Amino acid sequence: MYSFKELTLQRSGIEKKRLVIQFEDENMAIVAQFLMTEVGNNGATYIDGIVSVEKEETPLFEGTGNLFAWHVTKEKSVIEDVYYDAEEQIGYEPIELKTADLKKFISVWTNTYEAWKKGTSI
Repeated sequence: MYSFKELTLQRSGIEKKRLVIQFEDENMAIVAQFLMTEVGNNGATYIDGIVSVEKEETPLFEGTGNLFAWHVTKEKSVIEDVYYDAEEQIGYEPIELKTADLKKFISVWTNTYEAWKKGTSI
């Protein structure tokens, strides 16, 4: 379904390591990018928002980040690339998935990212 790997980036003698998640299904690339760019190491904020929807404290958890917008209801979630242009074939097509699946992906990403930062093998 998905895998994690560490990439080493180099530029002008500076080396940085990054953790990436890749899904086998190419249509899930937008979810991977959302996790890496918007969720990052701040998964608790997203989980809290989803839980508030699940508990019906609010009907919708939504927002817009640097690259993606998200709209989460109790049953379904939509992730959109804010720069998507179908005519120019730029960016990622929006995706709809079950909110439970999005919550699981955020949790797995956050836990794996935190372990990676601490030097635990992935």
